[in-house]
Amino acid sequence: MSANANWALRHSIGVTIGFLVVASVALTFGYACAVPLAAFGAISALLFDRTYAVVSVLSVWAANQVIGFCYMHYPMEFSTLAWGVGLGVIGVASTFAAAAVLSRVASFSGVSLSLIAAFAVYQGAIIAIIVATGGDLSMFTLSTLSDVFAINAVAFAVFAGCRAVWLRSAFGRTFAASLMPQQA
Repeated sequence: MSANANWALRHSIGVTIGFLVVASVALTFGYACAVPLAAFGAISALLFDRTYAVVSVLSVWAANQVIGFCYMHYPMEFSTLAWGVGLGVIGVASTFAAAAVLSRVASFSGVSLSLIAAFAVYQGAIIAIIVATGGDLSMFTLSTLSDVFAINAVAFAVFAGCRAVWLRSAFGRTFAASLMPQQA
């Protein structure tokens, strides 16, 4: 890959992660604790290799935490801070789950299943932590989980739709072609 193509690829990755962070900030103000981190994990797994996917989801998580603590005034207590860190770890785990599905199942089915895997890992880990710490699971009703899944599904669909439009646009095709190795 030429130096220009390498720069363009890194720039594109940075811009895309920036777009996801901005989207997460908007969603944090709308959904606070229900920000769709599973959707961000799944879309990051779809867009990037594992390293950049982790950077992406941790960037999204960090933006969510900054907004939560600085602007939404989450309490500065040990349990809140621990949950914040835990959600970052769970976000990375959900990204790996989505990536694992995408590496095994191609096509639209793989894309759809990657979101389901990310959501199952994300919510499953939260429930497991609550059970392990003797917490209250009463808020995890089927209705609540369905609502949270719907938020994740819509966010994922919007991101995936933006990706599809980009890849089909003249600029997106030209940009992708510029990254292809040149034939000798």
